[in-house]
Amino acid sequence: MLELSENVKFDEALVKAGNLTQLFTETDLQKIGAWVWEGFAKDKMSRNAWEERMNAAMDLAMQIQAPKNFPWPNCANIVFPLVSIAAVQFSTRAYPALIRGTQVVKYRVVGKDPNGNLARQANLIGQHMSWQILEQDCGWEEQHQRLFMNLAIVGSNFIKTRYSPTLGHNTSELVMARDLVVDYYAKSIESARRKTQITRIYRNEIWEMCNRQDKQGNYIYRHEVLEEDWYGEAAQQSAVDEINDVNHDKRIGLDRTEGDEDTPFICLECHCWLDLDGDGYAEPYIVLIESATRSVLRIVSRVDRWEDVETNDKGKIISIKPLEYFTKYGFIPAPDGGIYDMGFGVLLGPLNETVNTAINQMFDAGTSNMLGGGFALSGAKLKAGTYTRTPGEWKVMKGGGEDIRKSLVNFPEIPIPEVMLSLLQFVVQYADRLAGTVETTVGENPGQNTPAQTYQGLLENGLQIYKSIFKSIWRSMKEELKKLHALNARFLNQVETFGAKDQEIRREDYLNNSEFVIPAADPQVISDGQRITRASMIRQAAMQVPGYNIEQTERRWLTAIGEEDIESIFPGPYSQWYQQHPLPNPKLQVEQAKIQGIQLQAKGRLQEAALDIMSRKEEIRAKVDLLRSQAAQIVAQIGAEKAALQLEQFDTLMTHVAAMGEMLNQRAQQMMQMADQVGEGNAQNNAGGSRRLEGPSNNQGGEGVAAEAEGSAGGSVGGGSVSEGE
Repeated sequence: MLELSENVKFDEALVKAGNLTQLFTETDLQKIGAWVWEGFAKDKMSRNAWEERMNAAMDLAMQIQAPKNFPWPNCANIVFPLVSIAAVQFSTRAYPALIRGTQVVKYRVVGKDPNGNLARQANLIGQHMSWQILEQDCGWEEQHQRLFMNLAIVGSNFIKTRYSPTLGHNTSELVMARDLVVDYYAKSIESARRKTQITRIYRNEIWEMCNRQDKQGNYIYRHEVLEEDWYGEAAQQSAVDEINDVNHDKRIGLDRTEGDEDTPFICLECHCWLDLDGDGYAEPYIVLIESATRSVLRIVSRVDRWEDVETNDKGKIISIKPLEYFTKYGFIPAPDGGIYDMGFGVLLGPLNETVNTAINQMFDAGTSNMLGGGFALSGAKLKAGTYTRTPGEWKVMKGGGEDIRKSLVNFPEIPIPEVMLSLLQFVVQYADRLAGTVETTVGENPGQNTPAQTYQGLLENGLQIYKSIFKSIWRSMKEELKKLHALNARFLNQVETFGAKDQEIRREDYLNNSEFVIPAADPQVISDGQRITRASMIRQAAMQVPGYNIEQTERRWLTAIGEEDIESIFPGPYSQWYQQHPLPNPKLQVEQAKIQGIQLQAKGRLQEAALDIMSRKEEIRAKVDLLRSQAAQIVAQIGAEKAALQLEQFDTLMTHVAAMGEMLNQRAQQMMQMADQVGEGNAQNNAGGSRRLEGPSNNQGGEGVAAEAEGSAGGSVGGGSVSEGE
């Protein structure tokens, strides 16, 4: 129990104060700093086993090779990338599936919305929050990409969400699990009584905060810190520094050096409950201390507003709803009920070590067989020790060949059993199953004769492990977005413009329920193929079954295929563009199609009749040529004078036949002109659309043209038969 010389009353003025350190004596501040350190040490000790597993997992993922001197110095030391492959596969799937495009946030509409006002407001909130995290907070997307990679290895990570007065907007900071110390058996991050973030603060940052004042005129950090000895000296290593940073430096190959003026100070930011007023009820506070000296830099209330404090009739505090900064992202829940989840580093760690051992043993056996070695008798005439050999090199020894063979005995060759290779493949196969990195999920072809439906089923089963993890991450991202929504309701300007189109949003737009803000991604769809297939099936059903919202269906399909500029290519049926270019009436389109069909039939009949006339014309021409040849034969046989009468008859017949041919030619030209006129009318109907449609009169005209075509065709046939008879 923390006992102070002077109690500080927890009231509305204390909630609004920026820094409370000036309310305590120097002795009380030392007690508070010691209490924070002791609680931190207890929480850190409770997770010692987890830290060992986490460090081992990180070494496997980063391919750290520990020194090996067995079975001989510099023996094989291969680290098989099981954990690395699993982490990369998960990260590359999670990042594009959960953070897709520019619409990351959406707000659900719950209840009736007859005028569409709620939908427009929800769309505006989604666009603004998406712009905030992708454009305004430049590090948000990068922080979450790092989160997905580290989460797959370690199993837990945290996002710290707060409003930055210095930057003037909301920020989301990735806090690694090693840097947020919580009692291992706490039920949740929200219910944990104490959570301590290990943070590194540079000397200039401390200087700035010690000289910057809040709205009440209080220094953000205790101003007396600048006069303390630890601030004027180089940063010292503490227990926190030694445990965490030494392991990290070893992984990246950095040699530890003494601190200088640019080395950051290791500080502890403790979100805890303290009874500073002595009323028996602990209130929520944030205490920031320097870890090496336990010096207190800042104490502030962890309450957003006084309305979150519940009191009884006598003014006694009953309960307080504290402001929560941290959001936990988990991978696979720990079976022992710990707050830190498990990642692939823990799940695959033992299997990875087994694979490493087997591979190194086989390489060592091959090295031993290649280099040889054995026993040499004392009578052998050569120097004792290790002999190395180079291809093409000969070692000179004294004595005959028979003496050498008798004096030297090679070590027996070490065979690599086939069963060992089979066991190695067996272990790797089950590790891939556990990680979800089977051949179908990493893009490999399972076989040329595998049916498509079978392959789809294998792929679906292989992705099942990702679906549950994606759902967990989606739920955590929803909690983070709710915190950002609440910060907008408190710190957003009364009117603020955002985006390339300078859209306006007001703070009052966020005075609604933050429970309805969710990530825009669908956790059930974890690949582009699944997303496009689902959107295409809905789009196809909307075209066949009435009752669908066609506009939203089309927009979802465009979003699924990756189109970002949807407004320019599909503005929607209620936009100004569609008002200027209205769609034709479906009934009028049906009637127009019927008329076009009749016109096409008439044109076809006219063309057939014209072709028939042309064929008759060729027959008449052939008859004229035949008559001329017959007349020439008669003249040659009986002479011109005797054949005068017959030639006159021939001339009369040829004149009649020529006149018939000219008439048929004119009739064929008329038929072709009529066919062209019908075609032009059809084109005009297509261009004019429903505006040229006049009902039954066009139908009658079309049928009349068809009848005229049939009549013309019949007349030409009749003319042909008459000429043939003459």
